[in-house]
Amino acid sequence: MDPNQYNPQPDPYTTPYSPAPQPARPVPNPDMYQPPQPYGTPTNQNPYAAPQPQQPQPQYGPPQPSYGTAQPQSQPNSNPYATPVTQPGMTQQGPIQQVQSPMMGYNPYPYPEEFTPRKRGPNKLLFGIITVVVIVGATFGVLALQNKDNNNGDTPNDQTPTNTTNNNASKDVIPRTDGKLDLSSKITTSKTLKQQSIQGNMKEQVNLSSGFSFMATTVADYAPTSSSTVAATGKRFIVITVVAGNRADSGNLSVSYLDFRLRGEGDSLIAGNAATNEITGNALSSPAELKSGEQLTGKIVFEVGDKESTWVLQHTETYQKTTDNTTFEVRGEIGLVLTHTTSTDTTTQTTDTTTQ
Repeated sequence: MDPNQYNPQPDPYTTPYSPAPQPARPVPNPDMYQPPQPYGTPTNQNPYAAPQPQQPQPQYGPPQPSYGTAQPQSQPNSNPYATPVTQPGMTQQGPIQQVQSPMMGYNPYPYPEEFTPRKRGPNKLLFGIITVVVIVGATFGVLALQNKDNNNGDTPNDQTPTNTTNNNASKDVIPRTDGKLDLSSKITTSKTLKQQSIQGNMKEQVNLSSGFSFMATTVADYAPTSSSTVAATGKRFIVITVVAGNRADSGNLSVSYLDFRLRGEGDSLIAGNAATNEITGNALSSPAELKSGEQLTGKIVFEVGDKESTWVLQHTETYQKTTDNTTFEVRGEIGLVLTHTTSTDTTTQTTDTTTQ
């Protein structure tokens, strides 16, 4: 059988399918279109009824600002499916309300006004740091001045001989145990020269305002080497070892045995004896010039009474004032005690010219 010629017959037991008739959809009338009603408005109104005039709604709260003449919400013959167009400043429900943004009025400095950058005072932290630096600097400056090495014999940099007793070299009287003067404390005689009288003892350095310093280290009986040198009846010779130096900051000082006197019993002053010149190489037998910081050691021979054992070695300088031509004295005295009964020392005494 040709399949193309096959014509099936309807099944007598099957009802042919036909869709049920649908009611005609009403065509909306554009003239009767109403926009969507606000929430809560009854919706059971006849959509085909003629539009009713709307009643004015009561206003609650403050009056709203007006933004011009209200426009009808719909126009005749307009597209019912178009999105309603609103005027500037208006929404579908009414005029636009101004809403305050959460960023409006934001204060980037949430602190009291006195701490804002505009009104904040000087930086207290910086001021405190500067104050601490100034205080620390001043403290170290004061300590540096107090510890300044003035080369007075109390510091390691002092090049003067070490003394067993720690003393200030600027004092008028300084104990010495090494047989040398401490001339490290220089003075300006134009400022320090004055009338003065200082007393010291053996092995004590006496500092005068003229810059001259001296001390006596030993006292002993002296037997002359020349047969022509003979002491008077009831007299004998003694020899004193003297150290002299110049602690003036400038200028030379001249010194010899004639610059010293010996005061014995009855307060009589005794000059040095010519027997002083017998001692070979004696630095004090003739005048010697002492530069600033120089010192020398020499011997002086005196003729004293047989019974005497204590004396006072004296050095006196006389000055005249230029203002009124008056004179004044600068005097230093050293109390002496006989330390040796006999001395025939004629050894050479060298001059110590080491600058202190």
